[in-house]
Amino acid sequence: GGILRNLRTVPISGASGTISPLIDGFREGLLGMVEGEKRTLIIPPSLGYGDSREGTNGFDLRNDTLRFDVELLEIL
Repeated sequence: GGILRNLRTVPISGASGTISPLIDGFREGLLGMVEGEKRTLIIPPSLGYGDSREGTNGFDLRNDTLRFDVELLEIL
């Protein structure tokens, strides 16, 4: 599992380059969650990577439906 912080809608520039914002489906899936809640997010390509450029490092998720099991531990 991972911990996400500072969920932004615009890219962030850093020492290692530009970090893309979360995909729309992931951000939308988190809306309204309360601490301790668990959800399974099923994200179609249109809300995922459907309109992005071809994948890098051998990954291409543009036509994939994505699934995330998430738990909101704490709102800081």
